[in-house]
Amino acid sequence: MEEIQKWTRRLLVEYCMFWLIALLLVAAFECGWLEEGGLVGQDRWEFALETASILLTLALIPGALRLFSRKVLTWRALPLLEALKAYHRWNLIRLIMLAVIAWGNLVLYYLTLNNIGGLCALLACLAALFCVPGKRKLMNELEITE
Repeated sequence: MEEIQKWTRRLLVEYCMFWLIALLLVAAFECGWLEEGGLVGQDRWEFALETASILLTLALIPGALRLFSRKVLTWRALPLLEALKAYHRWNLIRLIMLAVIAWGNLVLYYLTLNNIGGLCALLACLAALFCVPGKRKLMNELEITE
């Protein structure tokens, strides 16, 4: 049980870092530490970046949520420590996929001052709410009994 607590804390710290960095990005742009509107008026760049962000959002959010749920089935047969390591590794990969979307689209939103980046960032943040780690969730997904 100590191992499960340790891995759960590690997952929670990483999850909190996801949100902290997103909030720091917003604060940096809102306080003027980073320049807003750097791409306003550059229609080709705006169009290309917004199209890429929409396509990435459409590909990575379902990929992050589905890939993880399918991988969990293979970890249940592993010994506990290996299963926890695999769970952590893939949870981190999923969180990185969501972070790329959320953070990148937050930056895009502030650089273009267009709502598309904000909407895509919001979608990534909503998807991250389905990934909140916890002891009970970890034990249920890996089918660990006390």
